Amino acid sequence: MKQIKKDDIWPSTLKVTLKMTVIALFSGLTLALKIAFAFLPNIEFVTFILMFSIIFFTIEVGFGIINVYCALNMVYFGVADWSIMYFIIFNLYGVIMLLCKQFVYWWWWMMIIICGLMGYLFGSLYAIQTAVLYGPNVGLAYWINGLVFDAIHGTGNAVICAIIYPIIYKLMQTLYPKWPYLFNKKFVKYIQKNNSQEVSKSQGETNNEKIPAE
Repeated sequence: MKQIKKDDIWPSTLKVTLKMTVIALFSGLTLALKIAFAFLPNIEFVTFILMFSIIFFTIEVGFGIINVYCALNMVYFGVADWSIMYFIIFNLYGVIMLLCKQFVYWWWWMMIIICGLMGYLFGSLYAIQTAVLYGPNVGLAYWINGLVFDAIHGTGNAVICAIIYPIIYKLMQTLYPKWPYLFNKKFVKYIQKNNSQEVSKSQGETNNEKIPAE
């Protein structure tokens, strides 16, 4: 008899609806946190939220969160020369995280390094657009003037990630059995492998306890 997987129980329409809900929830939360912490120069939760979306969720959910956030950001703050660059930079970051996520599963502190580097490089990437639009001298001046803010940006990203990522990881580890279709397969396989290893280890310890001492 064929075993019915929990993922098969959910109708496809409900899956799509829940994915859209998650995209709306996290993209809205990202914008809300950006507005709430706008008084702190270059201290933000945006990079962390968008990148952990790629780490844990499926590709369509992760990149959906990135692009809906960029669109909301453009609607709220208005259209400017930086609007398109937001889409380019964060989608580029998403692709980088997509390629590096297996390393993050193995060594969670890689997430701290990657998010920190993304903060340090953000101003440099934006300076490229400034150079294209207004000339290389303006782009160079923008990059030099923003080095201090880039340093704050990268350090802030690393600190935020170091504090929050372990908590988010535990939360996602708890939630994935309930809604498995929201999470990418690599994350699910990694969690299942870890769980099976922990079970085998605990069973081995139990068997060792039952062996009478000579």
